[in-house]
Amino acid sequence: MSLDELTLAEVLRVSGYRTGQFGKWHLGAGADFGPTRQGFDEFFGHRGGFIDNFNHHILRQKGFHDLYEGTQEFFATRQFFPDMLVKRVLEFIEQNRNRPSFLYVPFNSPHYPG
Repeated sequence: MSLDELTLAEVLRVSGYRTGQFGKWHLGAGADFGPTRQGFDEFFGHRGGFIDNFNHHILRQKGFHDLYEGTQEFFATRQFFPDMLVKRVLEFIEQNRNRPSFLYVPFNSPHYPG
C-alpha cells in the first residue's frame, strides 16, 4: 500500500482516537512501510502474509522471522502467536476503555496451521 493512501486509522487518529492494529498487516512489509506509518499508534503482529504460530517465521522460500512490536522485531520463540495476540488485544481494550479507540485485528490462524 502506498504511504499516500489515506487509511481509516489516519482519519480516526486525527479525530482523537487511539488506534491499534494487532495481527496480520500484509500491506507492505518493507522497512519504510507498516501500520505505524499509516495511522496506527500501536502494532503487534506480522507484516507479511502469514507466520508459523510457534516460531513466527514466514516459511516461503528460505523463510524469515516476521513478528514485530511497533517497528522493532519481537522474539518470543515457542509462544503461541494467537494467545499473544489475544492478550495484546485485551490489554489495548482495557487501556483505552474510557476514550475513543479503534482496533483492527486480522488473525493469522485461518492462514497457517500450527
